[in-house]
Amino acid sequence: MPWWAHPAVPPKRLNMWDTEEKLKRPEEDLFVFREVAESPWITYRPARRVRLRNGRPSPGQTAPSLVAIEQIAEETCFLADLHGSPDELKKLAGVLAPVLEGRRWLRVGRGGAPVEVMAFAWPGNPPPAKARGSALLILTSDLLMRDERLRWKTELDEHALRELTGCADLTVAKTERGSLRAVQEWVTIHGFNGTSRLWRVPAAAIRRGSVFEISGTAVSTLAERAARQEWLGERTHEGFGRFRIEVSLPGVTPAAAAPAVLDITPDVAEEAIARDTRDWLNKHEALAKSGRNGNPRPSLSQWMDLVADLERGDPNALKSRLLPATSGAKTWKHPDARAILEKLAMVAPSPQGQAPYARMFVRWLRAQLRAQPEEPQ
Repeated sequence: MPWWAHPAVPPKRLNMWDTEEKLKRPEEDLFVFREVAESPWITYRPARRVRLRNGRPSPGQTAPSLVAIEQIAEETCFLADLHGSPDELKKLAGVLAPVLEGRRWLRVGRGGAPVEVMAFAWPGNPPPAKARGSALLILTSDLLMRDERLRWKTELDEHALRELTGCADLTVAKTERGSLRAVQEWVTIHGFNGTSRLWRVPAAAIRRGSVFEISGTAVSTLAERAARQEWLGERTHEGFGRFRIEVSLPGVTPAAAAPAVLDITPDVAEEAIARDTRDWLNKHEALAKSGRNGNPRPSLSQWMDLVADLERGDPNALKSRLLPATSGAKTWKHPDARAILEKLAMVAPSPQGQAPYARMFVRWLRAQLRAQPEEPQ
């Protein structure tokens, strides 16, 4: 069985704290999301394009360099949250009214790429997560935090989390070996200043997707802060420091997964037409045999004339053959040929809808005629 015919197997996502299997490291551009709270979590990888151009990173450079720019692919939908006071958002909505109504595009990014607003809404404050006891602190975006010497932190311990959240009653769970029950990595953040047209100094951040199992009164406090969209760390207005408080790890597949469902791809229209017309020829094989037995059949050229008339949209293409008035058209009185004409009249009311069936039938008929052995003279 070829690979594309195997049943679709749902992905298996496990919690590394609850399994002894050796798991693969998740890709950097892989996300999990769900449309509504009741829908299952699914994985998603946004399409991105890499464009190459010539540029000079520094003004003193004489020869241009080859620069790669990563862009969001066209036709990609993404969610943007705008935060501010109600008065400021009302003013912004008034200025962006043509954009929100779909009458204009919004130019964003370095190159001013056009962005179309597909839908917008005024979201209310979501209710805080009902987390009691222990919960998971999950970073949904990169987190920027400095230490006492203004250096970027690349790892968070229990003391750093208390300082970051401002909650003294915060405890990070420990493993059997005494280490923190947490998964964290750090990543380098690059940026570009549109005003000065210069690159920003790189910063080190705790990577999005890092997870910490915490307990204490800080759980309810952080859940309320997440509901009010009060994020952690520095540069929160740029999207850094966002987090979630969850009781269980999102995206983990249940232990008793549902059996795989055979994902059968439906036939395209041309394949369905080919299957039906092949059945027609199998039931009327006499059309592919010689007509020297006293009951002549239409020739291949007559079938091709029928296809040409149907493609041209002639409304009398079938009627003139079902009721032949000339001696040359008497071959259409063959019972098998008449049956094919009646089938063509039933598949579609218009000649344009009948033409694909006639064309495919003639292809099968021509192939069958070529496969017939030549009769002796």
